[in-house]
Amino acid sequence: MSDPVAGEKKALRSAVQKALKAMPEEEILKHSEAVVSRLFTMPEVHQAKGFSIYVNMGCEVVTTAIITGLFSRGKRVFVPCVTGKRHCDMKMVEVKDYKEIESWPLNKWGIKELPVKEALARPCMLPSSAIDVVFCPGVAFTREGHRLGHGRGYYDSFLSRLTAHNATNSLPPPTAIGLSLAPQLVGSIPTSDYDVLLDAVITPTDIHLKSV
Repeated sequence: MSDPVAGEKKALRSAVQKALKAMPEEEILKHSEAVVSRLFTMPEVHQAKGFSIYVNMGCEVVTTAIITGLFSRGKRVFVPCVTGKRHCDMKMVEVKDYKEIESWPLNKWGIKELPVKEALARPCMLPSSAIDVVFCPGVAFTREGHRLGHGRGYYDSFLSRLTAHNATNSLPPPTAIGLSLAPQLVGSIPTSDYDVLLDAVITPTDIHLKSV
């Protein structure tokens, strides 16, 4: 029996990706600069010490300035490495500087990523209280904090496990923040029970905080 929510997600994913592919590179860079400027005004970012931040694909907010900005502010930086096909097969690896990321090869999605064998040999950062803020990629976002990913479930799984670990250790949950280009902000997203709501979504023109 087909899942109607999965079909709706697939259709929305296709529509947003089509709009993103039509964006000139200059416009993506302009939107990204605006997102980065807003991001570093957030108290949650100033106060946090450890951050999970992805290395972007072509049609996403460019994260280079975020990564280098975090390093320049003395923050700890962790980037995701996918080690398998299960939802739980995404590992956060701590990096010491941006040059380390630049030295990694491109993966099948055209993203700089530490090879799987090397990632598996690194210390596991989950469970861990070292990550305070998780910057989340996505295909689409809403002002209310809903997120449409690529359908693999890596981030929903990671956020759920990190939140559960923190709760067990009497720690606050991580702050989950979506980074959105203008065409990625939509009115609504079909949701499933396992989808994790974000605490904030940053667009080129605003910061949308989840209602408490």
